[in-house]
Parts: sequence; structure tokens; C-alpha cells
Amino acid sequence: MTVPSTPLRADSTGNGVGLNHPYTWKINTESELTVIKVNDSTEEETTLVLNTDYTVTGVGNESGGNVVINPALPTGYSLVILSNVAYQQDTDFTNQNSVPPQEIENALDKLSKQTKQIVEILNRTVTVSPGSGTNVDDYLTEVKTAEANASASANAAATSEANAATSETNAAASANAAAASAAEGLYNNVVSKSFADSPITPAASEEGTLFKIDTSGGNVVVNLSSLATYAEDMKFAFVKVTNDANTITINRGGTDTINGNTSLTITEQYETHALIGDSASGVWIDTVQSTGIADGSVTNAKLADMAQATIKGRASGVGTGAPTDLSGTQVRTIADVYSKSETDSAIAAVADEVFTSTEQTITLSNHSVISHGLSAIPRDISFYLVCKTAEHGYAIDDRVYNITPICDTGGNYSPAIIVSADTTYIHLTVGSYMRFLNQNTAAVISLTAGNWKIVMRAVV
Repeated sequence: MTVPSTPLRADSTGNGVGLNHPYTWKINTESELTVIKVNDSTEEETTLVLNTDYTVTGVGNESGGNVVINPALPTGYSLVILSNVAYQQDTDFTNQNSVPPQEIENALDKLSKQTKQIVEILNRTVTVSPGSGTNVDDYLTEVKTAEANASASANAAATSEANAATSETNAAASANAAAASAAEGLYNNVVSKSFADSPITPAASEEGTLFKIDTSGGNVVVNLSSLATYAEDMKFAFVKVTNDANTITINRGGTDTINGNTSLTITEQYETHALIGDSASGVWIDTVQSTGIADGSVTNAKLADMAQATIKGRASGVGTGAPTDLSGTQVRTIADVYSKSETDSAIAAVADEVFTSTEQTITLSNHSVISHGLSAIPRDISFYLVCKTAEHGYAIDDRVYNITPICDTGGNYSPAIIVSADTTYIHLTVGSYMRFLNQNTAAVISLTAGNWKIVMRAVV
């Protein structure tokens, strides 16, 4: 038999109905499987017991069989089926004794299964790239350090978020205090405005007024008159009292400036600005009394909720900036580790290439070819005959290996079949007759070519 190049593993999910969970490789005993039940919610794993929790069908089948769970595996659970071939070598080869090819193939098949078991385990382990100069122990130390730093950063971020909440609470208290202080002379008056009043043009008679502006209906515009128009020093204050994405834009009048700019924008709830205008110089001085925390000043817009299975950081090569949710590829680039597909490719690069033909017709005194599709000339070729019609003590589907030339009565040796290969084809050359031995009597006989097929196998 041949062993598939992929790791010997099968995964399936429960639905509360189906009893059969397939595996796709040949096993010689029921105990050559390990079956694990997984709770999808908690990831808790339970190794099941053969003939107590499950039974196995398909022992000896080339294409595998089923693990039967009865009662059916419920929804919300998964099943992992792994190869469980013992790590031991049972075949003993002795000097100068014949070695049937089947024994060799069985030993190689077992070795291949053992190797695939190791590959499946390696696919679930941490690896580092060959050129990284880092061993796994150092890498795991770096991961643990990064994890500790991430935990510390998360704690610091939580503290920042708590401080931000406190700041917002304090800002609200400041806005309320500002309104209350109007009666004590900080402001002459407190006026409520909204999007419906936009654009707002403060009058000279409103000097000393605090404008409480509701932006829930949309962006609000405030147009100041020029200080030359007011004809005296002015003081106005503005506070955004609603929590939304809309803004307040305060535009200068004439050629005046507001802290050297032509306008001022208020974006955060309870953000308060008091503008003091100097009529002689045409300059408004913005004295910020309180402000909210702008998005991005802590991290990710005040630590917004993260999607599951994401890591925050900065991708390699993008420079300094705000944290983002990284993809798996970006994380592997930073950590300098292989992906599963890269690991599979590396394993495939060192695996044997094997070609096994279908059953081919045998024609006496004939030469034929079959394309093997391998990347190079095979380093090993074998073949066997398959009985299709019973004769000379051989039953249908019997296989004949180690075919040896038979000495005929004239003392001549007759190589009945020769198999050779080049970079493209396997060549099959059949002599004029096939002398062999009766399976039961050992008498020399001639096989009937039409009663047999030949199967050829090549390995690179």
C-alpha cells in the first residue's frame, strides 16, 4: 500500500444525528487510532476509550473506514482522529535469507505512518525560520516577555481609560460649574443653542455670554463679527454639551485671528473654550477651560472593543503610529515564524515521490511503456503479477512477487519479464512465454498471459 503525504489526521463535527466519523488511511488494528472529543466552547478535550465510547470499522481497508460514536456526537462538539502506530520496529531481516517485498513494503508503510504522526505533532508546535539565529527556547522566552509586556500595557490602558472617564466626569462638572458661575460674574449670561440656530452670530450686547450648544441635530457654525465691528474688547464662551460626532466651528470676523488661525473647531462633549477679543490688535485669545480626550490620544479611539482572535500592534515597515488590529500574516512577520502552509511545503520538499500503475495487460513477445510522471529517473522499481483467472494452483486476486527465470528442459534460462525506466516512462518487455512454478506442486508450468495482470511501482 501507499501512505498519503498529508499528516494522518481526520477532523469532524457533531450534529446530534450522524454516528460515523471517517478516517482515510489503512489501519491494521482498531488500536491504531486515537480519538479525542473536543468541546468547541471551552476547548476541553477528552480522549475516548475504544469499545466503550466508540467502535472502529474498515480495519485493513486501503481507504480507511469510520469511527462510530453511539449515541451521536452532539452539536457543539468536534472529533479529532489521529494515527496511533507504536514507535517500534517489528521486522527482523537476517543475512542471506529471502525477503518478500511485501514484508519490506509493510515495514516502510509503518515507518511512513510513524513519520506522519510526528509531522502532525510538528504542525501544532512553534518553529523558527532557519536563518533567524534564534532557538525555540529563546523564542518562547521572548513570547513570554512580550505577553507580560502586553499584560502590563493592557493594565496601563485600563488605567488610562479609567482616568479618561474621570476626566469626562470632571469636564461635565466643570461645564456645570461654568454655568453656575455666571451668576457670580464669570459670565454675564448662559444661553442654550442648537443646530436649529446655526449659524449663530453673537451680538455685542451678548458680551460675557456662555453659549451651551447642542450638536445632536448636526454640525453648528458660529460666525463672529470683526472686533472692529464690535468696537470694544469682547468675551464669549462656547461649550459642546452633547456626545456625538458633530462639531462646532467658530469662524473669525474680517481679518481677525483666533490664536493665529482663521477658525476654531470643538469636537468633544463638554469641551469649553472662552474667547477674549482684543479690539486694538484684532486678535481673539482662546483660553481653553476644559476639553475631552481626543480619539487616538490613548489607543485605538479610547480602547474600542477588539474583535476576537486579533492582536493589536504595528505592522512591520509601516513606521510609528497608532496601534491597529494585526492579521495572522503580519504577526508571523514580526515573530519571524513559518506559517502552516510554509511548513507543509518544506515537508513535501523532502518526501518521496511514488508512482503505482494500474493493472496492466500482459502481451507475450511485446514491449510497452507507461508514463510515470515523476521528476527524475526512479531509483527503485518493483512489480508483481495479479491472477485474474485461476490456473496452476493460483486463485483469482493472488499476487506473485520475486519472479525468477526458470530453467527449461533444454538448459536455457528464460527471463519472462523485464521492467526498466527512463526519465519519462516505465518500459515493460515480455518474452515469448512465462515459465513459472505451480503453486501447489512446484512443477514447471507456463502461465497464460491473458489470465494475469501486472502492476508496477516506481520511487524517486
